[in-house]
Formats: sequence, C-alpha cells, structure tokens
Amino acid sequence: MIAVRAWVAIALLVGFYVMTVVLLAGILVAGFFAGWVLRWIAIGAAVALFLAVLQVFAARPPSPTGVRLTEARAPELWHVVRGLAALAGTREPDEIRLVATPRVRVVEEAGLLGLRGGWRTLEIGAPLLRALTVTDLAATAGHQLSRLTRRHSGPVAVAHRGQVIVNATAAAVRNPFVRAMFLAYAGLYTAVVEPIDRLLDREADGTLVAVAGREGAAEALLRTALVEAAWQQYRQEYVDPLRERGYVAADMFDGFAEFMAVRGAPALPADAQQRVAAIAAGPSATVTPDIRPALDLVSEERDEVLRQLEVGAFHETGFRVLPWHELTAKAATNAAQLDANRLLEAAGGDARAVLRLLADGRLPRDASTTNALRGLVAVTLLDAGAATWRHSWTGPAQLVDLEGNPVDRDLASVLA
Repeated sequence: MIAVRAWVAIALLVGFYVMTVVLLAGILVAGFFAGWVLRWIAIGAAVALFLAVLQVFAARPPSPTGVRLTEARAPELWHVVRGLAALAGTREPDEIRLVATPRVRVVEEAGLLGLRGGWRTLEIGAPLLRALTVTDLAATAGHQLSRLTRRHSGPVAVAHRGQVIVNATAAAVRNPFVRAMFLAYAGLYTAVVEPIDRLLDREADGTLVAVAGREGAAEALLRTALVEAAWQQYRQEYVDPLRERGYVAADMFDGFAEFMAVRGAPALPADAQQRVAAIAAGPSATVTPDIRPALDLVSEERDEVLRQLEVGAFHETGFRVLPWHELTAKAATNAAQLDANRLLEAAGGDARAVLRLLADGRLPRDASTTNALRGLVAVTLLDAGAATWRHSWTGPAQLVDLEGNPVDRDLASVLA
C-alpha cells in the first residue's frame, strides 16, 4: 500500500512539472500572438513563475534550532541512539539537538529529490525529555529512526520530497489565478502522500515494541501524545496570552512540569488511540524497562543546557522575562486595574465615591459592574500591601492575604 501510494505521488509530481512547463509555454505563446503591451505582460508573468520555481529548488534548509548535545555532554544518550540505529537498520544521526517543542524526529538534508543521503539530525524535545522515562524516550527515538529507514528509500523518499516542492511552489507563486491552480494541485498531492506517514507509523511501531515491549510501547506512545497535547494547552492558556502583552516566563520548562503535575491528562488524539489499540493487540517482546527519567541521559551541564535552550527559544529581544509567579501577579494586577479604572473614572478617582454611586443607584448592578468592583478591591488591597496574588495552574490567579488565605473581595467590607 505504501509503495502504491508513493508511485502515484511520483506520477503526480511528474504531472506537476509537465503542468508548469505547459503553463510557461502557454503564457509565452499567448503573449507572442498578442499586442506588444500584452506580450510584455505575458513575459513578466512567465519570468515570475520561473523565478518562483527556481526559488523553491534553490532554497536552503532552515538553520538548525535548539542546543547541540555533543557526545561529551550526553555520552549515555549517544550510546542509546547508536543501539537504536543498529536495531532499525539505519545509520546513526550526525548530531543530536535538544529543541523546545515536545517532539522526537529525525531530519535529513537529502539530495537528488531525497535519494541521496545527507546530514542527519535527531531532534529531542525538552518537554519530552523531562516527562518520559529512558525506555519511553528510547522507544520513541527508535520509532523515528525506523520510520526514516523507509521514508528515505526509493519512491517513498521522492514522494515526500515532491510534497515539499509542490507546496513550496504553490506558496511562492503570486499570480492569483496560477496560485489557485497550484494550490489545488498541492491539495491533491497532499491527499495522496499524507496517508503514507500514517502507514509508516504503523510499520515503525514494531520498533517501539522491540525496545519497550508491548505494554511499554503503548505507554510510551500514550505518554508522548499526552505531553504533546498538554504542551499545546500550556501554550494556549498561559504562554501565548502573556507573549501578546510582551512577557515571557523565565522558567518555561519548570512551569510546564508543574502544569502537567497539576492538570489532568488532556484528550488523546484519535490517531494515537488507534495506534495504542493496535500495539496492545499485536505481538509482544520481553523487555526490562529502564524507568529512570530520560533527563538522566544528559549527564553533563544539564541545567546549563536547559537554560541555554530556554534563552534561545523563548527570550526574544523586547520581551520582559520574569518567573511565573511574578508574571501571574503582574498580569492579574494589570487586568484588575483595567477593571477598576472603569469605576474610578466615573467616581473621579475616589474609591469610596464608588460606594456612594452604588447607594444612589447611579451604577448598574450587572456582571460588568461586579467584575469592575472585584478589580477595584484587588487594586486597593494590593496598594495597601494587604494582599498578593497566588499563581494557579487550574484557573485564574487567586487573591490571598499575607498568610496565604483567600481574600473575600466584597467591596463594602474593604472600603467602608
């Protein structure tokens, strides 16, 4: 099934080149028989299309991200990876990099449409390194190396490289009509190629079982999928909203570890559920799991490596970098002040005047006013040094007194 889809994709790739050549020729021929104005327009359109295609083929791979883990920094990790490469029947990576996203993948700068091997990098996500066991990480990395063995061989390699070319060309074309044609073709090509990845995953799951055993393989896949889902939740609920205000956490990975410890497991993607079920129903292997934290594989300068990664991945110029508890307090105070300002402006800046406006019925008693009142209470207590914010991974920050007890934000009791 994989080979059939790969050959269909190659046929589509050939068709893509034919379509491009025919389109170029058609534009030039149409321009030749048109008037001189349309002729130059046609030549310009043809040159633009040719340059778009040339730009795709001349593009260099993106610069590597993350922190390079040399053998001196992580000798045990390199020993494990070499064993996995031998098990998968492929060559070991040329480098291992610790990256900020929760993924384990192998990237290869292959030439000749993917037929010629190139520089190979194994990327390991720091969130996974902190959440998985040694066996979990080994099984996941072995799965990726095994998957690469088929992906970078023969027609499968050409099919995947073709997907990059077709999608990149469609994105580079500027003429709306030609762009629509290329995008439609790219959609068709992707529909043929994408299922190959799922089929490769199923085949490579055998390496998962060989490394971790049937139960261990299912657990490794489950934990990896949960970490990926939790990281997205962590980014959406906490990291990204603060970035929009110009703030970045100084302890991103520590914060994520706390987030995962407090929050329940997010929903597991359907594809992961299917793979777990297939592994559980398949053949087993007898394996003694290594339940040490995967982070133990990076023995030298571990804290320095994680710190270097955080700085490079998240601490961009122009952003204020603060620990999570300070970020929470600053964000909550800013939100409370914005709410309070709506009442203070109506009361001439006098907090007690707000009570008089309420008593006189000159303020609506609705949800908006209630939120504004709660904001005013928070700001008043904070300014008096009588309260502070307590960070929470399960909901909004909580206003607490100096002994850590939740504060009742009832306006009358505070301002009377």
